[in-house]
Amino acid sequence: MNPRSTAKRTAYRAWGHLPEPIRFSLEQLLHGRKRRHLRIHERDEARLAKKGSILPQTINFLANDICNSRCVMCFIWERKLGHEISPDELAEILRQPFFRDVRYVGVSGGEPTLRKDLPELYRSICSTLPSLRGTGCITNCISERHVIDRIEASAQIAHEAGKTFSLMLSVDGLGEIHDRIRGKEGNFESLLRVMGHFRSGSVDEFLGGCTVVKDNVYHLDQVLDWAIREGFHIRFRIAEHIKRLYNESADQIRSFDQSEIDHLIKFFYRLIHDYETHEIYQRTYRSIISLLSGGERLTGCPYQSTAAVLSCKGELA
Repeated sequence: MNPRSTAKRTAYRAWGHLPEPIRFSLEQLLHGRKRRHLRIHERDEARLAKKGSILPQTINFLANDICNSRCVMCFIWERKLGHEISPDELAEILRQPFFRDVRYVGVSGGEPTLRKDLPELYRSICSTLPSLRGTGCITNCISERHVIDRIEASAQIAHEAGKTFSLMLSVDGLGEIHDRIRGKEGNFESLLRVMGHFRSGSVDEFLGGCTVVKDNVYHLDQVLDWAIREGFHIRFRIAEHIKRLYNESADQIRSFDQSEIDHLIKFFYRLIHDYETHEIYQRTYRSIISLLSGGERLTGCPYQSTAAVLSCKGELA
Protein backbone atom coordinates (compact mmCIF):
# COMPACT_ATOMS: atom_id res chain seq x y z
CA MET A 1 0.00 0.00 0.00
CA ASN A 2 1.28 3.43 -0.93
CA PRO A 3 2.30 5.20 2.35
CA ARG A 4 1.52 8.60 0.86
CA SER A 5 -2.02 7.52 -0.01
CA THR A 6 -2.48 6.02 3.45
CA ALA A 7 -1.23 9.19 5.10
CA LYS A 8 -3.50 11.34 2.94
CA ARG A 9 -6.56 9.24 3.87
CA THR A 10 -5.58 9.48 7.54
CA ALA A 11 -5.27 13.24 7.15
CA TYR A 12 -8.75 13.57 5.69
CA ARG A 13 -10.37 11.35 8.33
CA ALA A 14 -8.73 13.13 11.29
CA TRP A 15 -8.77 16.71 10.07
CA GLY A 16 -12.26 16.38 8.68
CA HIS A 17 -13.60 16.42 12.23
CA LEU A 18 -11.77 19.58 13.31
CA PRO A 19 -13.83 22.78 13.35
CA GLU A 20 -12.52 25.54 11.09
CA PRO A 21 -9.94 27.10 11.24
CA ILE A 22 -8.31 24.86 13.87
CA ARG A 23 -9.76 27.30 16.38
CA PHE A 24 -12.80 25.20 17.17
CA SER A 25 -15.09 28.28 16.92
CA LEU A 26 -15.86 28.45 20.61
CA GLU A 27 -18.27 31.34 20.27
CA GLN A 28 -20.37 29.26 17.88
CA LEU A 29 -20.05 26.23 20.13
CA LEU A 30 -21.36 28.18 23.13
CA HIS A 31 -24.38 29.42 21.17
CA GLY A 32 -25.17 26.02 19.69
CA ARG A 33 -24.56 27.11 16.12
CA LYS A 34 -23.70 24.56 13.48
CA ARG A 35 -19.92 24.11 13.16
CA ARG A 36 -18.20 23.94 9.81
CA HIS A 37 -15.24 21.66 9.16
CA LEU A 38 -11.70 22.34 8.09
CA ARG A 39 -10.83 21.63 4.48
CA ILE A 40 -7.23 20.66 3.78
CA HIS A 41 -5.58 22.82 1.17
CA GLU A 42 -3.27 21.18 -1.39
CA ARG A 43 -0.16 22.49 0.37
CA ASP A 44 -1.39 20.90 3.61
CA GLU A 45 -2.00 17.57 1.88
CA ALA A 46 1.59 17.44 0.67
CA ARG A 47 2.97 18.40 4.07
CA LEU A 48 0.83 15.84 5.93
CA ALA A 49 1.59 13.06 3.46
CA LYS A 50 5.32 13.73 3.80
CA LYS A 51 5.11 13.29 7.57
CA GLY A 52 3.31 9.96 7.20
CA SER A 53 0.99 10.60 10.16
CA ILE A 54 -0.53 13.74 11.60
CA LEU A 55 -2.05 12.44 14.80
CA PRO A 56 -0.27 13.85 17.88
CA GLN A 57 0.79 11.66 20.78
CA THR A 58 1.55 14.56 23.13
CA ILE A 59 -0.29 17.80 23.83
CA ASN A 60 1.08 20.89 25.55
CA PHE A 61 -2.10 22.58 26.78
CA LEU A 62 -1.61 26.25 27.65
CA ALA A 63 -4.22 26.65 30.37
CA ASN A 64 -3.97 30.45 30.40
CA ASP A 65 -2.12 33.40 28.93
CA ILE A 66 -1.38 35.28 32.16
CA CYS A 67 1.22 34.84 34.90
CA ASN A 68 2.02 36.13 38.39
CA SER A 69 5.79 36.19 37.87
CA ARG A 70 7.83 38.81 36.00
CA CYS A 71 10.42 36.61 34.29
CA VAL A 72 13.27 38.20 32.37
CA MET A 73 12.87 35.69 29.50
CA CYS A 74 9.08 35.74 29.13
CA PHE A 75 6.62 38.61 28.96
CA ILE A 76 3.32 36.75 29.39
CA TRP A 77 3.01 38.59 32.71
CA GLU A 78 2.32 41.78 30.74
CA ARG A 79 -0.85 40.23 29.30
CA LYS A 80 -4.37 40.85 30.59
CA LEU A 81 -6.87 38.09 31.34
CA GLY A 82 -8.64 37.05 28.14
CA HIS A 83 -10.83 34.18 27.05
CA GLU A 84 -10.00 30.79 28.57
CA ILE A 85 -11.84 27.69 27.45
CA SER A 86 -13.89 25.99 30.14
CA PRO A 87 -13.46 22.35 31.17
CA ASP A 88 -16.56 21.44 29.13
CA GLU A 89 -15.19 23.22 26.07
CA LEU A 90 -11.85 21.48 26.50
CA ALA A 91 -13.62 18.11 26.67
CA GLU A 92 -15.51 18.92 23.47
CA ILE A 93 -12.23 19.65 21.70
CA LEU A 94 -10.38 16.58 22.99
CA ARG A 95 -13.19 14.26 21.89
CA GLN A 96 -12.30 15.01 18.27
CA PRO A 97 -10.78 11.96 16.48
CA PHE A 98 -7.67 14.05 15.76
CA PHE A 99 -6.61 13.50 19.39
CA ARG A 100 -7.36 9.78 19.63
CA ASP A 101 -3.67 8.76 19.82
CA VAL A 102 -2.65 11.26 22.53
CA ARG A 103 -0.80 9.50 25.35
CA TYR A 104 0.36 12.46 27.44
CA VAL A 105 -0.93 15.96 28.15
CA GLY A 106 1.30 18.51 29.84
CA VAL A 107 -0.44 21.58 31.22
CA SER A 108 1.44 24.87 31.33
CA GLY A 109 0.69 28.53 30.72
CA GLY A 110 1.15 31.29 31.68
CA GLU A 111 0.87 29.93 35.18
CA PRO A 112 -1.73 27.13 35.19
CA THR A 113 -2.33 27.11 38.95
CA LEU A 114 -3.91 30.57 38.68
CA ARG A 115 -7.00 28.81 37.31
CA LYS A 116 -9.47 27.88 40.04
CA ASP A 117 -10.91 25.19 37.76
CA LEU A 118 -7.54 23.53 37.09
CA PRO A 119 -8.63 20.17 38.60
CA GLU A 120 -11.72 20.15 36.36
CA LEU A 121 -9.51 20.71 33.32
CA TYR A 122 -7.67 17.53 34.29
CA ARG A 123 -11.00 15.74 34.67
CA SER A 124 -11.82 16.68 31.08
CA ILE A 125 -8.38 15.53 29.91
CA CYS A 126 -8.56 12.19 31.70
CA SER A 127 -12.14 11.39 30.69
CA THR A 128 -11.99 12.11 26.95
CA LEU A 129 -8.69 10.81 25.53
CA PRO A 130 -8.90 7.04 24.84
CA SER A 131 -5.12 6.47 24.57
CA LEU A 132 -4.07 8.70 27.49
CA ARG A 133 -1.49 7.26 29.88
CA GLY A 134 -0.46 10.28 31.90
CA THR A 135 -0.57 14.01 32.41
CA GLY A 136 1.31 16.67 34.33
CA CYS A 137 1.91 20.30 35.14
CA ILE A 138 4.69 22.88 35.45
CA THR A 139 4.43 25.68 38.02
CA ASN A 140 6.39 28.68 39.31
CA CYS A 141 5.34 27.96 42.94
CA ILE A 142 4.63 31.66 43.67
CA SER A 143 1.12 31.29 45.14
CA GLU A 144 2.12 28.23 47.12
CA ARG A 145 -1.25 27.51 48.76
CA HIS A 146 -3.04 27.56 45.41
CA VAL A 147 -0.25 25.52 43.85
CA ILE A 148 -0.41 22.80 46.49
CA ASP A 149 -4.20 22.60 46.71
CA ARG A 150 -4.87 22.65 42.97
CA ILE A 151 -2.05 20.27 42.07
CA GLU A 152 -3.08 17.81 44.77
CA ALA A 153 -6.68 17.85 43.51
CA SER A 154 -5.53 17.47 39.90
CA ALA A 155 -3.23 14.55 40.72
CA GLN A 156 -6.03 12.81 42.60
CA ILE A 157 -8.34 13.10 39.58
CA ALA A 158 -5.62 11.66 37.34
CA HIS A 159 -4.97 8.77 39.71
CA GLU A 160 -8.67 7.98 40.05
CA ALA A 161 -8.78 7.71 36.26
CA GLY A 162 -5.78 5.36 36.30
CA LYS A 163 -3.37 7.93 34.80
CA THR A 164 0.02 9.07 36.05
CA PHE A 165 0.70 12.65 37.11
CA SER A 166 4.05 14.41 36.85
CA LEU A 167 5.03 17.77 38.35
CA MET A 168 7.83 20.13 37.31
CA LEU A 169 8.91 23.10 39.43
CA SER A 170 10.76 26.02 37.84
CA VAL A 171 14.23 26.46 39.40
CA ASP A 172 16.41 29.06 37.67
CA GLY A 173 18.94 29.69 40.41
CA LEU A 174 19.43 29.56 44.18
CA GLY A 175 18.03 32.20 46.50
CA GLU A 176 18.28 35.75 45.18
CA ILE A 177 19.38 34.58 41.70
CA HIS A 178 16.13 32.68 41.21
CA ASP A 179 14.07 35.56 42.59
CA ARG A 180 15.75 38.07 40.25
CA ILE A 181 15.22 35.95 37.15
CA ARG A 182 11.62 35.24 38.11
CA GLY A 183 11.00 38.84 39.15
CA LYS A 184 9.46 37.89 42.50
CA GLU A 185 11.12 38.38 45.87
CA GLY A 186 10.69 35.32 48.08
CA ASN A 187 9.90 32.98 45.18
CA PHE A 188 12.79 30.64 45.98
CA GLU A 189 11.52 30.21 49.55
CA SER A 190 8.00 29.42 48.33
CA LEU A 191 9.56 26.98 45.85
CA LEU A 192 11.29 25.18 48.70
CA ARG A 193 8.02 24.88 50.63
CA VAL A 194 6.16 23.48 47.61
CA MET A 195 9.07 21.14 46.96
CA GLY A 196 8.96 19.93 50.57
CA HIS A 197 5.24 19.25 50.35
CA PHE A 198 5.40 17.09 47.20
CA ARG A 199 8.25 14.99 48.50
CA SER A 200 5.45 13.03 50.17
CA GLY A 201 4.95 11.12 46.95
CA SER A 202 1.48 12.34 45.93
CA VAL A 203 2.73 12.77 42.35
CA ASP A 204 4.34 10.05 40.23
CA GLU A 205 7.23 12.07 38.82
CA PHE A 206 8.71 15.12 40.53
CA LEU A 207 11.28 17.21 38.66
CA GLY A 208 12.79 20.66 38.36
CA GLY A 209 13.13 22.71 35.20
CA CYS A 210 15.88 25.31 34.77
CA THR A 211 15.81 27.88 31.97
CA VAL A 212 19.25 29.20 31.07
CA VAL A 213 19.56 32.95 30.45
CA LYS A 214 22.48 35.34 30.53
CA ASP A 215 22.05 36.14 34.23
CA ASN A 216 22.32 32.55 35.52
CA VAL A 217 25.07 31.13 33.29
CA TYR A 218 27.69 31.15 36.06
CA HIS A 219 25.22 29.83 38.67
CA LEU A 220 24.20 26.62 36.91
CA ASP A 221 26.81 24.46 38.61
CA GLN A 222 25.56 25.60 42.01
CA VAL A 223 22.00 24.70 40.98
CA LEU A 224 23.15 21.27 39.86
CA ASP A 225 25.19 20.64 43.02
CA TRP A 226 22.18 21.65 45.14
CA ALA A 227 19.86 19.38 43.15
CA ILE A 228 22.22 16.43 43.64
CA ARG A 229 22.37 17.05 47.40
CA GLU A 230 18.57 17.32 47.57
CA GLY A 231 17.96 14.26 45.42
CA PHE A 232 15.85 16.46 43.15
CA HIS A 233 16.37 15.86 39.44
CA ILE A 234 16.52 18.97 37.24
CA ARG A 235 16.40 19.30 33.48
CA PHE A 236 18.03 22.29 31.76
CA ARG A 237 17.09 24.22 28.63
CA ILE A 238 18.33 27.36 26.87
CA ALA A 239 15.76 30.17 26.70
CA GLU A 240 14.53 30.88 23.18
CA HIS A 241 12.54 33.60 21.48
CA ILE A 242 9.06 32.10 21.21
CA LYS A 243 6.08 33.96 19.82
CA ARG A 244 3.60 32.69 22.41
CA LEU A 245 5.86 34.01 25.20
CA TYR A 246 5.87 37.53 23.71
CA ASN A 247 9.63 37.68 24.34
CA GLU A 248 10.98 38.91 21.01
CA SER A 249 12.64 41.88 22.78
CA ALA A 250 14.05 39.95 25.77
CA ASP A 251 17.77 40.79 26.01
CA GLN A 252 18.53 37.82 28.30
CA ILE A 253 17.96 35.27 25.53
CA ARG A 254 20.84 33.94 23.42
CA SER A 255 22.96 36.99 24.21
CA PHE A 256 25.93 35.04 25.60
CA ASP A 257 29.48 36.29 25.07
CA GLN A 258 32.24 33.82 24.15
CA SER A 259 33.28 33.24 27.76
CA GLU A 260 29.68 32.40 28.70
CA ILE A 261 29.34 30.11 25.69
CA ASP A 262 32.51 28.24 26.69
CA HIS A 263 31.18 27.87 30.22
CA LEU A 264 27.83 26.56 28.97
CA ILE A 265 29.47 24.00 26.71
CA LYS A 266 31.46 22.65 29.68
CA PHE A 267 28.32 22.61 31.83
CA PHE A 268 26.26 20.63 29.32
CA TYR A 269 29.14 18.17 28.90
CA ARG A 270 29.02 17.73 32.67
CA LEU A 271 25.30 17.00 32.49
CA ILE A 272 25.85 14.35 29.81
CA HIS A 273 28.78 12.58 31.49
CA ASP A 274 28.04 12.97 35.20
CA TYR A 275 24.33 13.55 35.70
CA GLU A 276 21.65 12.89 33.08
CA THR A 277 21.03 9.20 32.38
CA HIS A 278 18.02 9.49 30.07
CA GLU A 279 19.15 9.01 26.48
CA ILE A 280 16.62 11.45 25.01
CA TYR A 281 17.86 14.30 27.21
CA GLN A 282 21.47 13.39 26.61
CA ARG A 283 20.79 13.82 22.88
CA THR A 284 19.07 17.13 23.59
CA TYR A 285 22.11 18.36 25.53
CA ARG A 286 24.44 17.28 22.72
CA SER A 287 22.28 19.27 20.33
CA ILE A 288 22.56 22.32 22.60
CA ILE A 289 26.35 21.94 22.62
CA SER A 290 26.37 21.76 18.84
CA LEU A 291 24.30 24.93 18.51
CA LEU A 292 26.43 26.78 21.06
CA SER A 293 29.51 25.73 19.09
CA GLY A 294 28.11 27.13 15.86
CA GLY A 295 26.94 23.79 14.53
CA GLU A 296 23.54 22.42 13.56
CA ARG A 297 20.64 21.20 15.64
CA LEU A 298 21.05 17.45 16.16
CA THR A 299 17.52 16.67 17.30
CA GLY A 300 14.20 17.40 15.66
CA CYS A 301 11.37 19.36 17.18
CA PRO A 302 8.57 17.05 18.42
CA TYR A 303 6.00 19.76 17.67
CA GLN A 304 6.75 19.24 13.98
CA SER A 305 5.72 15.58 14.13
CA THR A 306 4.22 13.88 17.19
CA ALA A 307 3.21 16.76 19.48
CA ALA A 308 0.77 19.66 19.39
CA VAL A 309 0.26 22.90 21.29
CA LEU A 310 -3.32 23.73 22.29
CA SER A 311 -3.89 27.29 23.47
CA CYS A 312 -6.24 28.50 26.22
CA LYS A 313 -8.54 29.78 23.46
CA GLY A 314 -8.87 26.31 21.96
CA GLU A 315 -6.54 27.00 19.05
CA LEU A 316 -3.88 24.64 17.72
CA ALA A 317 -0.75 26.78 17.76
